Amino acid sequence: MKQRSIHHIQRGFSLIELMISLAIGLLILAAVAVVYQSSSRTSRISESDTTLNEEGLIALSILQQQLRQAGYFRPSGAGGNDPRNFTGAAIRACDGGFVVKNAAFDALACNGGTGSDAIAIRYEANAFNTVQSGGNPVNCTGAAIATGFASNNRGTPFTMADNRYFIGNNNLSCQGATSPLTFDNAAQALMANVEDLQLRFGVTTTADFNDNQIIDYLNASEIADADWGRVVSVQICVLMHSTRQSNRDLTETAQAYRDCRGRETTSTDGLTRRSYITTVALRNRTSVPTTIE
Repeated sequence: MKQRSIHHIQRGFSLIELMISLAIGLLILAAVAVVYQSSSRTSRISESDTTLNEEGLIALSILQQQLRQAGYFRPSGAGGNDPRNFTGAAIRACDGGFVVKNAAFDALACNGGTGSDAIAIRYEANAFNTVQSGGNPVNCTGAAIATGFASNNRGTPFTMADNRYFIGNNNLSCQGATSPLTFDNAAQALMANVEDLQLRFGVTTTADFNDNQIIDYLNASEIADADWGRVVSVQICVLMHSTRQSNRDLTETAQAYRDCRGRETTSTDGLTRRSYITTVALRNRTSVPTTIE
Protein backbone atom coordinates (compact mmCIF):
# COMPACT_ATOMS: atom_id res chain seq x y z
CA MET A 1 0.00 0.00 0.00
CA LYS A 2 1.28 3.36 -0.93
CA GLN A 3 1.44 5.76 2.03
CA ARG A 4 0.69 9.40 1.57
CA SER A 5 2.45 11.96 3.74
CA ILE A 6 0.42 14.78 5.06
CA HIS A 7 2.25 18.07 5.56
CA HIS A 8 0.75 20.60 7.99
CA ILE A 9 1.46 24.15 7.11
CA GLN A 10 2.71 26.03 10.23
CA ARG A 11 2.18 29.75 10.35
CA GLY A 12 3.55 32.34 12.88
CA PHE A 13 3.16 36.09 13.44
CA SER A 14 4.32 38.32 10.74
CA LEU A 15 6.88 41.02 11.44
CA ILE A 16 4.20 43.70 11.19
CA GLU A 17 2.03 41.91 13.76
CA LEU A 18 4.97 41.62 16.14
CA MET A 19 5.77 45.30 15.80
CA ILE A 20 2.14 46.26 16.45
CA SER A 21 2.00 44.04 19.56
CA LEU A 22 5.27 45.47 20.82
CA ALA A 23 4.00 49.02 20.30
CA ILE A 24 0.76 48.30 22.18
CA GLY A 25 2.74 46.75 25.04
CA LEU A 26 5.03 49.77 25.24
CA LEU A 27 2.03 52.10 25.31
CA ILE A 28 0.52 50.15 28.20
CA LEU A 29 3.81 50.19 30.12
CA ALA A 30 4.17 53.92 29.50
CA ALA A 31 0.64 54.55 30.82
CA VAL A 32 1.34 52.45 33.93
CA ALA A 33 4.62 54.32 34.49
CA VAL A 34 2.87 57.71 34.23
CA VAL A 35 0.16 56.66 36.70
CA TYR A 36 2.76 55.28 39.12
CA GLN A 37 4.92 58.39 38.90
CA SER A 38 1.94 60.68 39.43
CA SER A 39 0.68 58.61 42.37
CA SER A 40 4.15 58.46 43.91
CA ARG A 41 4.67 62.21 43.49
CA THR A 42 1.28 62.99 45.02
CA SER A 43 2.08 60.72 47.96
CA ARG A 44 5.42 62.43 48.56
CA ILE A 45 3.85 65.88 48.38
CA SER A 46 1.16 64.82 50.85
CA GLU A 47 3.79 63.40 53.20
CA SER A 48 5.83 66.60 52.89
CA ASP A 49 2.80 68.77 53.69
CA THR A 50 1.95 66.62 56.71
CA THR A 51 5.50 66.87 58.03
CA LEU A 52 5.53 70.63 57.44
CA ASN A 53 2.28 71.05 59.38
CA GLU A 54 3.51 68.90 62.25
CA GLU A 55 6.80 70.80 62.54
CA GLY A 56 5.02 74.16 62.37
CA LEU A 57 2.65 73.19 65.16
CA ILE A 58 5.52 71.88 67.30
CA ALA A 59 7.44 75.14 66.87
CA LEU A 60 4.37 77.12 67.94
CA SER A 61 3.75 74.73 70.84
CA ILE A 62 7.27 75.24 72.23
CA LEU A 63 6.83 79.01 72.32
CA GLN A 64 3.24 78.80 73.57
CA GLN A 65 4.23 76.61 76.53
CA GLN A 66 6.95 79.04 77.58
CA LEU A 67 4.83 82.17 77.12
CA ARG A 68 2.05 80.68 79.23
CA GLN A 69 4.55 80.42 82.08
CA ALA A 70 5.98 83.91 81.57
CA GLY A 71 5.80 85.88 84.80
CA TYR A 72 4.73 82.88 86.90
CA PHE A 73 5.34 83.27 90.62
CA ARG A 74 4.49 81.29 93.72
CA PRO A 75 2.69 83.48 96.29
CA SER A 76 4.69 83.38 99.49
CA GLY A 77 4.18 86.72 101.20
CA ALA A 78 2.74 87.58 104.60
CA GLY A 79 0.16 90.14 105.59
CA GLY A 80 1.00 93.57 104.27
CA ASN A 81 3.66 92.29 101.84
CA ASP A 82 3.59 91.88 98.10
CA PRO A 83 2.92 88.12 97.72
CA ARG A 84 4.87 87.78 94.51
CA ASN A 85 8.33 86.27 94.36
CA PHE A 86 8.90 87.42 90.79
CA THR A 87 7.85 91.02 90.12
CA GLY A 88 9.97 92.10 87.15
CA ALA A 89 9.16 92.11 83.44
CA ALA A 90 8.17 88.63 82.24
CA ILE A 91 9.28 89.05 78.63
CA ARG A 92 11.50 91.23 76.52
CA ALA A 93 11.93 90.97 72.74
CA CYS A 94 13.85 92.46 69.84
CA ASP A 95 13.06 93.07 66.19
CA GLY A 96 15.84 91.46 64.17
CA GLY A 97 17.15 89.48 67.15
CA PHE A 98 19.43 90.18 70.12
CA VAL A 99 22.89 91.68 69.58
CA VAL A 100 24.21 89.51 72.45
CA LYS A 101 21.88 86.64 73.32
CA ASN A 102 23.32 86.02 76.79
CA ALA A 103 23.36 89.64 77.96
CA ALA A 104 21.63 90.66 81.20
CA PHE A 105 17.85 90.70 80.76
CA ASP A 106 17.55 94.48 81.25
CA ALA A 107 20.56 95.12 79.01
CA LEU A 108 19.44 93.13 75.96
CA ALA A 109 20.17 95.21 72.84
CA CYS A 110 18.44 94.73 69.49
CA ASN A 111 19.77 94.28 65.98
CA GLY A 112 16.70 95.95 64.49
CA GLY A 113 15.84 95.64 60.82
CA THR A 114 13.76 92.98 59.11
CA GLY A 115 15.46 89.81 60.33
CA SER A 116 13.91 87.20 62.60
CA ASP A 117 12.80 88.40 66.03
CA ALA A 118 14.02 87.05 69.37
CA ILE A 119 12.39 86.88 72.79
CA ALA A 120 13.53 86.40 76.39
CA ILE A 121 11.07 84.75 78.79
CA ARG A 122 11.35 84.70 82.60
CA TYR A 123 9.37 82.92 85.30
CA GLU A 124 9.82 81.29 88.67
CA ALA A 125 10.85 77.68 88.07
CA ASN A 126 9.98 74.84 90.42
CA ALA A 127 9.23 71.13 90.49
CA PHE A 128 5.66 71.68 89.28
CA ASN A 129 6.33 73.58 86.06
CA THR A 130 9.83 72.52 85.02
CA VAL A 131 11.73 69.27 84.49
CA GLN A 132 14.18 68.56 87.33
CA SER A 133 17.87 67.64 87.19
CA GLY A 134 19.63 66.76 90.43
CA GLY A 135 16.76 68.32 92.36
CA ASN A 136 16.97 71.62 90.49
CA PRO A 137 14.71 72.94 87.71
CA VAL A 138 16.29 73.05 84.24
CA ASN A 139 16.37 75.73 81.57
CA CYS A 140 15.38 75.30 77.91
CA THR A 141 18.62 73.47 77.08
CA GLY A 142 18.20 70.95 79.91
CA ALA A 143 20.89 72.47 82.16
CA ALA A 144 20.11 72.76 85.88
CA ILE A 145 19.36 76.25 87.20
CA ALA A 146 21.23 77.18 90.39
CA THR A 147 19.23 77.50 93.60
CA GLY A 148 18.83 81.09 94.68
CA PHE A 149 19.08 82.44 91.14
CA ALA A 150 17.18 85.55 92.27
CA SER A 151 15.65 87.11 95.38
CA ASN A 152 12.18 88.54 95.98
CA ASN A 153 11.41 91.87 97.57
CA ARG A 154 11.83 90.33 101.04
CA GLY A 155 15.30 89.03 100.26
CA THR A 156 14.15 85.41 99.99
CA PRO A 157 15.98 83.52 97.22
CA PHE A 158 14.06 81.61 94.56
CA THR A 159 14.87 79.86 91.27
CA MET A 160 14.12 81.81 88.09
CA ALA A 161 14.16 80.53 84.51
CA ASP A 162 15.55 82.99 81.97
CA ASN A 163 15.31 81.51 78.45
CA ARG A 164 16.14 83.22 75.15
CA TYR A 165 14.46 82.03 71.91
CA PHE A 166 15.67 82.98 68.43
CA ILE A 167 16.30 81.66 64.90
CA GLY A 168 19.77 80.33 64.13
CA ASN A 169 20.73 78.52 60.91
CA ASN A 170 17.04 77.97 60.07
CA ASN A 171 16.42 76.39 63.49
CA LEU A 172 14.24 77.57 66.35
CA SER A 173 16.94 77.72 69.02
CA CYS A 174 17.22 78.51 72.71
CA GLN A 175 19.86 79.52 75.22
CA GLY A 176 19.04 79.45 78.93
CA ALA A 177 20.72 80.89 82.02
CA THR A 178 21.92 78.63 84.84
CA SER A 179 22.59 81.51 87.25
CA PRO A 180 22.54 85.32 86.98
CA LEU A 181 24.46 86.39 83.85
CA THR A 182 25.69 82.81 83.36
CA PHE A 183 24.78 80.86 80.23
CA ASP A 184 26.90 77.73 80.62
CA ASN A 185 25.45 75.78 77.72
CA ALA A 186 25.70 76.73 74.06
CA ALA A 187 22.54 77.53 72.13
CA GLN A 188 20.51 74.43 71.34
CA ALA A 189 18.37 73.84 68.24
CA LEU A 190 14.82 72.88 69.19
CA MET A 191 13.11 72.62 65.78
CA ALA A 192 14.58 72.53 62.28
CA ASN A 193 13.32 74.19 59.09
CA VAL A 194 12.14 77.39 60.84
CA GLU A 195 13.02 80.19 58.45
CA ASP A 196 11.54 83.19 60.26
CA LEU A 197 10.05 84.21 63.61
CA GLN A 198 7.95 87.36 63.90
CA LEU A 199 6.33 88.63 67.08
CA ARG A 200 3.74 91.28 67.89
CA PHE A 201 2.63 92.27 71.36
CA GLY A 202 -0.79 93.15 72.73
CA VAL A 203 -0.38 96.05 75.15
CA THR A 204 -2.61 97.72 77.70
CA THR A 205 -2.71 101.37 78.68
CA THR A 206 -0.83 100.78 81.93
CA ALA A 207 1.21 98.04 83.60
CA ASP A 208 -1.38 97.70 86.37
CA PHE A 209 -2.44 94.08 86.87
CA ASN A 210 -6.08 95.17 86.85
CA ASP A 211 -5.67 96.66 83.37
CA ASN A 212 -6.18 93.79 80.89
CA GLN A 213 -7.81 95.64 77.99
CA ILE A 214 -5.58 95.45 74.90
CA ILE A 215 -5.43 98.78 73.09
CA ASP A 216 -3.00 97.87 70.30
CA TYR A 217 -0.61 95.28 68.89
CA LEU A 218 2.95 96.59 68.55
CA ASN A 219 6.30 95.43 67.27
CA ALA A 220 9.10 95.07 69.82
CA SER A 221 10.78 98.24 68.57
CA GLU A 222 7.62 100.20 69.39
CA ILE A 223 7.70 99.22 73.08
CA ALA A 224 9.84 101.27 75.47
CA ASP A 225 12.11 99.41 77.89
CA ALA A 226 9.94 100.43 80.82
CA ASP A 227 6.69 99.31 79.13
CA TRP A 228 7.18 95.55 78.81
CA GLY A 229 4.94 95.17 81.85
CA ARG A 230 2.08 96.43 79.66
CA VAL A 231 2.24 93.36 77.42
CA VAL A 232 -0.61 90.90 78.06
CA SER A 233 -0.52 88.79 74.88
CA VAL A 234 1.91 87.76 72.16
CA GLN A 235 1.14 87.00 68.52
CA ILE A 236 3.60 84.42 67.16
CA CYS A 237 4.29 83.66 63.51
CA VAL A 238 6.79 81.07 62.33
CA LEU A 239 7.65 80.55 58.66
CA MET A 240 8.47 76.89 57.95
CA HIS A 241 10.01 75.30 54.87
CA SER A 242 10.12 71.69 53.72
CA THR A 243 13.26 69.58 53.94
CA ARG A 244 15.52 70.37 51.00
CA GLN A 245 17.04 66.94 50.51
CA SER A 246 13.78 65.03 50.21
CA ASN A 247 11.53 67.61 48.59
CA ARG A 248 13.58 69.45 46.00
CA ASP A 249 12.10 67.32 43.22
CA LEU A 250 8.50 67.80 44.29
CA THR A 251 7.95 71.19 42.72
CA GLU A 252 9.16 72.20 39.31
CA THR A 253 7.57 75.62 39.20
CA ALA A 254 7.52 78.64 41.53
CA GLN A 255 5.25 78.50 44.56
CA ALA A 256 3.40 81.44 46.09
CA TYR A 257 3.05 81.76 49.86
CA ARG A 258 2.29 84.45 52.43
CA ASP A 259 5.13 85.24 54.83
CA CYS A 260 4.93 86.32 58.48
CA ARG A 261 4.64 89.97 57.49
CA GLY A 262 1.57 89.23 55.40
CA ARG A 263 3.36 89.67 52.07
CA GLU A 264 2.63 87.50 49.05
CA THR A 265 5.98 85.95 48.16
CA THR A 266 7.15 83.50 45.51
CA SER A 267 9.55 80.64 46.22
CA THR A 268 11.73 79.52 43.32
CA ASP A 269 13.97 76.92 45.01
CA GLY A 270 11.48 74.06 44.92
CA LEU A 271 10.76 74.15 48.67
CA THR A 272 7.28 74.36 50.16
CA ARG A 273 6.86 77.25 52.61
CA ARG A 274 4.01 78.00 54.96
CA SER A 275 3.50 80.43 57.85
CA TYR A 276 1.79 79.42 61.11
CA ILE A 277 0.27 82.00 63.44
CA THR A 278 -1.22 81.92 66.92
CA THR A 279 -1.83 84.35 69.78
CA VAL A 280 -0.96 83.53 73.39
CA ALA A 281 -2.34 85.31 76.44
CA LEU A 282 0.14 85.90 79.26
CA ARG A 283 -1.92 84.16 81.92
CA ASN A 284 0.21 85.41 84.79
CA ARG A 285 -0.25 89.02 83.75
CA THR A 286 -3.64 89.24 85.47
CA SER A 287 -5.09 90.79 88.58
CA VAL A 288 -3.31 89.77 91.76
CA PRO A 289 -3.95 90.87 95.36
CA THR A 290 -1.36 93.18 96.86
CA THR A 291 -1.63 91.53 100.27
CA ILE A 292 -2.33 88.11 101.69
CA GLU A 293 -4.62 88.14 104.69
